[in-house]
Amino acid sequence: MWKIAPIFATDYDRTLAEPGKGPDPAAMNAISKLREAGIRCILATGRPAEDILAQGIGPESFDAFVIEGGALFGPLNSLTYLNIGQELAHATQACKDAGLSISERSYSFSVAREHEAQVRALVGECSIQPNVDHLDILPPRVDKGVGLDGALSSLGNRATPIVAIGDGENDIPLLDRATVGLAPANASPALRDIADEVLPESGPAAVVAAANRLLRGDWASILNPPTLP
Repeated sequence: MWKIAPIFATDYDRTLAEPGKGPDPAAMNAISKLREAGIRCILATGRPAEDILAQGIGPESFDAFVIEGGALFGPLNSLTYLNIGQELAHATQACKDAGLSISERSYSFSVAREHEAQVRALVGECSIQPNVDHLDILPPRVDKGVGLDGALSSLGNRATPIVAIGDGENDIPLLDRATVGLAPANASPALRDIADEVLPESGPAAVVAAANRLLRGDWASILNPPTLP
């Protein structure tokens, strides 16, 4: 069916997993079926690696990972991280000095979205990625699209066609980078606006539906367009 087997990339929270729950069993089974069919799968999340491991997702669950919104990527047991310089450290300290409550990770931090105007004035050139009720602050020019490129490089081919699915504004760079960008029915309005297709299913059910459609050849003409004579 495929001249070049596509790659399937999925967000985690509210996409592969329902809020407050671990990875959906049916969605994880769909990922397994894709991989059995030779379609490599990437998990792209704003969470740190230790959170993903705590959710029961191990290095063997996906072919590659995008962690902390794109700051780290590759196999989970040998992640590559970008040279972040000092901008993120300065932004972290500036937000602390301003009295903002932040949640720190190794290569990013988050702040309540209600402080957006103040945060934008404090973090300089750092990347600001809105994510439902909070903002993820990452090193400059880092987002899930950048992380996806890094994950693809770790798999040996950045030119592979990609189907990606996610629900939040921080998934916009992921879908922009994809050949086919999908939004579940529960996606934010901003993501729905840029998606190639909005699926009728929500959350993990949308992952299952997308995987099934990929397996039966939907989007084949887009992912592997015919070669001109």
